[in-house]
Amino acid sequence: HVAICGAGVHGISVAMRCQRAGIPYTILERDTDLSGTWHQNIYPGVRCDTPSITYSFSSDPNPNWKYYFAYGHEVKEYIKRLCDKYGITKNCVTGATVESATFDESSSTWQVKYRKDGEEKVMNSNVFVAAVGQLTNPSIPKIPGQDKFKGPACHTARFIPGLDFKDKNV
Repeated sequence: HVAICGAGVHGISVAMRCQRAGIPYTILERDTDLSGTWHQNIYPGVRCDTPSITYSFSSDPNPNWKYYFAYGHEVKEYIKRLCDKYGITKNCVTGATVESATFDESSSTWQVKYRKDGEEKVMNSNVFVAAVGQLTNPSIPKIPGQDKFKGPACHTARFIPGLDFKDKNV
């Protein structure tokens, strides 16, 4: 059994390989849905920064990208289609925050502790894959005077839907 931490592009690619090889796996995803950064980043105009045609799995190319640099929702739809095609969605536990992964030499297994719905759980696996992504947690700089700012503030990875930029100096 393989425990995969993270349901972004890298976690999904590991799951696809496991699925094809007949290796049982579970993805533990702390967010409410699959696709990693494409689920988290929902700000207006979010797009892939590489040509869309190269942002596809070689086993499942997408010849129908609408734009050279696809919008985020289109990338998310592509990833979710693959998850449905390969049955990955049913092997994913969303809302599961991995707290630790410890290798137990006596049993040659990983003890993966995670929290779901406020309850601590443990999963044993033969392999542990950390596919958490490097942009998972926003880095918000300290800006002098930010405590005096009266307007709404957010990071693009935690965008506030419906935020109105009309007549604003951003």
